[in-house]
Amino acid sequence: MELYNISNLSYSYPGSDINALSDISLKINKGEFVILCGSSGSGKSTLLNLMKAPADAGTQKGKISFSGHFAGFVTQFTDEQIVCDKVWHELAFGAESIGLSQNEIRSQVSQTALFFGIEDLLYCDCDKLSGGQKQMINLASVMAMNPDVLLLDEPLSQLDPIASTQFISLLVRINKELGTTVIVAEHQLGGLLSVAKRVVMLDNGKVCHDGDASSLTKHLSENNHPMLFEMPAGVRASASVSNVLPLLDVPSAKDWYTSYGENHRLVSPAAADYTLSEESCISVKNLSFGYKNSKRDIIRNLSLDIKQGSITAIVGGNGAGKSTLLSLICGTLKQNSGKITINGGKIGFLPQDPTLLFNKETLREEFADNADEIAAAFNLTHLLSRHPFDLSGGERQKAALAKLVSYGADILLLDEPTKAADAVYKQMFSALLKQLKADGKTIVIVSHDMDFCAETADICALLFDGEISVSLPPSQFFSDSSFFTTDSAKIAKNVCDNVYTVAGLIASLRGVAENYGDLSGRFHVIKGDKPDTAVPQRKKRKRLSAFRKVMLSLGSVGFVFMLLAGTGIFPFEIPSEPFWLQYALLCVPMIMLIIGVAPKNSMAKPPVTAKKVTPSDIVAGVITAVLIPFTVILGTLFVPNGTRKHLLIILAVLVECLAAFFISFEKKKPSAKDIAVLAVLSAAAVAGRELFFMFPQFKPVAAIVIISGTALGAQAGFLVGAVSMLISNMLFGQGMWTPWQMFAMGLLGFFAGIIFSKKRNTLALCIYSFLSVLVIYGGIMNISSVLTYTTDINLQTITAYIVSGIPFDLIHAVSTVIFVLITGDALLKKCCRLRVKFGLFQ
Repeated sequence: MELYNISNLSYSYPGSDINALSDISLKINKGEFVILCGSSGSGKSTLLNLMKAPADAGTQKGKISFSGHFAGFVTQFTDEQIVCDKVWHELAFGAESIGLSQNEIRSQVSQTALFFGIEDLLYCDCDKLSGGQKQMINLASVMAMNPDVLLLDEPLSQLDPIASTQFISLLVRINKELGTTVIVAEHQLGGLLSVAKRVVMLDNGKVCHDGDASSLTKHLSENNHPMLFEMPAGVRASASVSNVLPLLDVPSAKDWYTSYGENHRLVSPAAADYTLSEESCISVKNLSFGYKNSKRDIIRNLSLDIKQGSITAIVGGNGAGKSTLLSLICGTLKQNSGKITINGGKIGFLPQDPTLLFNKETLREEFADNADEIAAAFNLTHLLSRHPFDLSGGERQKAALAKLVSYGADILLLDEPTKAADAVYKQMFSALLKQLKADGKTIVIVSHDMDFCAETADICALLFDGEISVSLPPSQFFSDSSFFTTDSAKIAKNVCDNVYTVAGLIASLRGVAENYGDLSGRFHVIKGDKPDTAVPQRKKRKRLSAFRKVMLSLGSVGFVFMLLAGTGIFPFEIPSEPFWLQYALLCVPMIMLIIGVAPKNSMAKPPVTAKKVTPSDIVAGVITAVLIPFTVILGTLFVPNGTRKHLLIILAVLVECLAAFFISFEKKKPSAKDIAVLAVLSAAAVAGRELFFMFPQFKPVAAIVIISGTALGAQAGFLVGAVSMLISNMLFGQGMWTPWQMFAMGLLGFFAGIIFSKKRNTLALCIYSFLSVLVIYGGIMNISSVLTYTTDINLQTITAYIVSGIPFDLIHAVSTVIFVLITGDALLKKCCRLRVKFGLFQ
């Protein structure tokens, strides 16, 4: 029975003219086990995401029909999928989200834990798990919801060889025992091709093959396609002697290799030269480390000597402590005992999550001044305009390495550098590391990729039970190992000596290795010893002028002094009469601060996502400008006098002003992502008000609301303002002032969305922030005080309330400008990016 029917599907990401997918047509039946393969950036992740749910943004053509009820998705970014603190919470979260009862949730969690064999992890903290354990938990939490189809994006990228085999066996069980359709996008095809019935290959966003593994290997060989690099060792070995065979697993490949050796004389490859320097670069002696509240140290009495100008690969099981060891060496963690000595110079660290290295809005900004040269060297030119977080897993990894290498570190600590990378990239990256080694760099790799380590490293060290149990050259390490070894070593064991890589396997057959042209020219080193031309330098910030330095210094000192003076710490105090004097004095240092920190025009840089003013925006504006004043006048003239007269007028006004926004928002059927963004921004405003509770009128709330409206539109701005005041008053106290505050603060965001829907700059935003807080928020709240607290309403009373409120409003307005200048640029960029990426509030 048909599960997916994909017809003429094309898709391009927001702001891109290049199709990530082009005219794809596929039909997938229920119960199939399908592999999606292709090089990095071929469209595998994009297709999986569209099979999971319609695109939030971008341009999609064609049709995807899904006849199931629920599609489960396991992302390649394990940390991004985990949302709970404990493992059992994570398993229960999905089941609870789809509306199962408590009894059903308990049943699903217990059965899932037993099926996956993770009973011992149920009460563990999710953030303490290894990458492989997190991947297993992600899979288990999805299966707890009984999906019709299981979509997995690079699920083997963080698993050691043993765990990878177990994971594949688990997928086979899920497919056969539960009848769940399984669709896997993966580069590591060795263990998958032998169990999958169908392989779909993508190339530049198009389907170039759809069939079984045997027909795929034939297709790749006939077309001399670089994807042949991804094939299992047996396939590549047979292809090298012009007789490509579907040798998809080690037993079949070993049988063929043995038979071929009986009919043809095998040649043992020459032993590699692993001569190393006698000088140590990194010396680790008796190192121990344990995480807080852990029962046992993860690193125990570990010693390791890494030679200058060498490439050392550290391998081991998931959770063995490999990443922890790198963090200890680079200093991001502090050991409990032992000593680490570094003699090699500047350290560059690539963490397992490459996004930790990114802090700019585009890849071009990340690479700084010579971005074009770096991008060309790493084949990233077509991605320079993309945000680093919007790249695929392999592209992120490549971009992070490009940034790291280009900065010219002397010691490179690389945690899973080939994760989610295709085979062609791995070959080029191996050549790059060897070139860096020749230039005197010292490189330490933590990896689960045995083939890459065998091809690249001078020394392979196995981390087990908290210490280094084996440290040998690759020829000995992989030949002596039974489990942590390469498929090539398994195939050649007891048949031909000194074979542990695919290149060695092909050489022993006297075969001809794959040749796809000179790859080195596509991927070369940016030298780190020429900072003027080669190493990208961060753009130096212009030094502040002497005048701005003086303003910043005097403003800071004056502001702190005024705040402390109000606490009574000093033996003197500022006169309280006239009443406005204290607030006027406080405004002086605040204005100095604005002059000192104000950027010229940074908030004009992020791309403006122009939003048309909708009819609902117009209706809300008419209500605000016409209907509300009319209601107040009629109420004052015609509602009978009494204690509840003004309460009735207030209620009518608030119903009118709030209903227009909330009703129109609900009519648009906002997505969960829309609501989540509103909730986060509202929470930030509430937290800001609570954080500055001791400073009267000095709050970041209005700044957050104004930025929200500027980035996300008028209605989003109003809702952030209204909700933040409602929720924060649960902490500060509810009263008749709450609805007025909701209305007034909401208007700040609403008018910001109208005024800055198409154009903006820093000066205009600051002027609006000052005037809107002073006039709109201050004016409404002062008038509300008149309506709420006095029955003798006349011009003199209204004037008195407004005049007495001006000092408070002035402080609020100036402080809002300060918060806009300090936080507005970063918040505005993040909100604009979210809006473009996910199509928010469209």
